[in-house]
Amino acid sequence: MTDIIRDIDEEMRRDAFLSRVRRYAWVFLVVAVVVLAGFESAEISLRAGNAEEAAQALSNLAGSRDADAYAKAATLFSVYTEVNTGDADTLLGKLDPLIAEKGAFTQLAMDLKAQVLATAGRNDEAAAVLDELLAIEGLEQDLQNRAQTLRDSLPSGS
Repeated sequence: MTDIIRDIDEEMRRDAFLSRVRRYAWVFLVVAVVVLAGFESAEISLRAGNAEEAAQALSNLAGSRDADAYAKAATLFSVYTEVNTGDADTLLGKLDPLIAEKGAFTQLAMDLKAQVLATAGRNDEAAAVLDELLAIEGLEQDLQNRAQTLRDSLPSGS
């Protein structure tokens, strides 16, 4: 008897789920198109050699996404495009919330923070961030290699 009730319950849940998917599929499609268009716009700008316009497109995407994963990825890409040209304090202000949340983007944000600090000549701070990053267990090998290379390139005593 309980098997029949369980089967009916499963069918009702599946039907309710499919009903919601059919009803709201267009919302997911619109969100996907908007996000992809934002990234595509940035890519086109970068290919055209306009890093400032690409950074602006990514910043706009990050601002419109209300701190979801796409916004965080756009923030990282935005900072990456401005590492050599942007204002260090502004870039750090974008990265620090990603580092503080200890989420999926924390390690990449720490790597970018060290790059921003090193570019700004703040080598002691960059070294401290890199040391903290390199101390993380299970750090992805590519990220570890990149961080170690940057750490090794910093002047002695840093």
